[in-house]
Amino acid sequence: MRFRHFTGHGPELDEEISGWIQDGADIHFMSHSQLADGTLTVCFIYQEGFAAQERRLTSEHGLSETPPVKPLPDPVHVESEGVG
Repeated sequence: MRFRHFTGHGPELDEEISGWIQDGADIHFMSHSQLADGTLTVCFIYQEGFAAQERRLTSEHGLSETPPVKPLPDPVHVESEGVG
C-alpha cells in the first residue's frame, strides 16, 4: 500500500488528481479536508498498477524510460575448412 496526497483548489487540483487516477492506481481509501481559505487536501491509500510502478522505479533509480540499445557489431565471416 502507498500514500499520496494533493493540496490546492480549483480545476487545477481536479485535473492533477484525475490525471493521477488515470495512471492506474487501485484506490482503497480516500479522505479530504478543507481549510478556511478554501484549500483542499485530498489523501489516498492505494496500490500502484504495474505500468505506474515501473515508471516510478525507473525514475527513482535515475534510469531513462527506454534503455539505450547498442548497435550490434558487424558479423565476422569465418571460412569453413573441409574435413576429409
